[in-house]
Amino acid sequence: MKPILIRELTTISDQNLGLDLFDAIWPIPGGGRQIPQNLMQALVHNGAYFVGAFRGDE
Repeated sequence: MKPILIRELTTISDQNLGLDLFDAIWPIPGGGRQIPQNLMQALVHNGAYFVGAFRGDE
């Protein structure tokens, strides 16, 4: 079993991985994002703690 790595999602591409997971869990009928990417970037830039857990390529 590969170890789990928990790290901050500081880049836009990493944040999109987190937002994709969020949208898969809490989808909006008809599609779209619950939290727009530019809003998440602003939140992270101002100190929000946005992390992801990764195991291998997952």
